[in-house]
Amino acid sequence: MKRNKKEFKKKLIKDQIDMQERISSQAEVNVCTCGNCGLIIFRDMTIDQSESGVTCPHCLMEGDVSDHPDLWWEGCSEDV
Repeated sequence: MKRNKKEFKKKLIKDQIDMQERISSQAEVNVCTCGNCGLIIFRDMTIDQSESGVTCPHCLMEGDVSDHPDLWWEGCSEDV
């Protein structure tokens, strides 16, 4: 049976989004990417970083929370 690659990929991405949401809700950790170097950042959601900002531990870029987008987000599979 031949699999529809586009639908299969969407399902895999949806699974990733669901797992990231479980990490966020259970561990209060958000998995983000650096807006500069693209590497993964774990952001502690118990700390309000809206004023203090986020610093990438890899390239040391300092930026707003919005400068470090989530690794996966609802709707990102629509671009597949």
